[in-house]
Amino acid sequence: MKRSKLTAKSLAHILSRLNNTQRALWCGALSFEDRCKASLNNLQPARLSASRGILVDYHTAISPSTQAEERRTFNWMEIETLGHSIFRNGIEKLKCSAYLFQEFQDLLAREIESLNPDCVILDITCLTKVHALAAAAFFATTEKTFDVFLAYSIPENYGFVSNAIGEPAAWRDILIAPLADTAMLFNEASGRGIIMPGHEADRLIIALGEIEPAAGVIVIAEAKRRPDLRQVTEGKNGKTIKQLSRVRGGRWKKSVVGLADFDGLSAIIEEEVLLAQAHEAPVIIFPYGPKSLLFAAAWQLTKDYPDASWFVYPIPVAYDADYSSGVEETLWMQI
Repeated sequence: MKRSKLTAKSLAHILSRLNNTQRALWCGALSFEDRCKASLNNLQPARLSASRGILVDYHTAISPSTQAEERRTFNWMEIETLGHSIFRNGIEKLKCSAYLFQEFQDLLAREIESLNPDCVILDITCLTKVHALAAAAFFATTEKTFDVFLAYSIPENYGFVSNAIGEPAAWRDILIAPLADTAMLFNEASGRGIIMPGHEADRLIIALGEIEPAAGVIVIAEAKRRPDLRQVTEGKNGKTIKQLSRVRGGRWKKSVVGLADFDGLSAIIEEEVLLAQAHEAPVIIFPYGPKSLLFAAAWQLTKDYPDASWFVYPIPVAYDADYSSGVEETLWMQI
């Protein structure tokens, strides 16, 4: 089985490639978070001349709404200014439903067909996690005649790190969906799980209440410069992790993976796929951690096991306007 081709790259590498491009497409998402414009701030000093920028504009519920809308408006003004200096054809906001998997894939397909780019830059930072998975599946199944670069920006802080317990979130729906059209959910009793916990413990609890694989791996993300973020993840999900890894008879194991350790993650996924294939069972991903790892996992699962790879995602009623602040750094990757 081939390992994932997703690799970490330096900004210098990305810029050197972009300096030779004729038709570059950039895609990101507008958000109330500062980091939605971080990749453009990385690109702007190089005085690139990319062809087109598109900004997905979600209309999700955010609380408090007035504060969030003020931040979105401010971010759009800054992004529009950056767009005038980077994109020959400007930057355009496009409406898109936040949790429709196929709709985002169709959007990517239309834009790529229209521009016929030699380079696509996808900023996954503020895409919904459902759309990050959709993009990974799209690029895993698309015959590419162009380079694909990814950007993922880590915030300086998450608003709830200092309030590690917080109020329980509310959920309006739970998505259980395949990564590829060919996937089927058979022999569920022998299914393998890949849990990528985030900072919302009840999201994982609710998802496992809906569907709990027989065994699998819990992947804890680690940022070298931000050990506190791993501590919050493990602290918030501690009871669930303990129950799975100790109470379930050793059928679940825990692995710690760096935000850009795609080889390490690839080996973990390869093992889970082989174990699932031996029983003709599904692999089910619980994608609640950093999007760099979620994208890599979904990309490889779509490549290696399209017939039985699924994801479970509870949809929140609303997001917190103080979800994150600032930008710590931007990770760059290439498929």
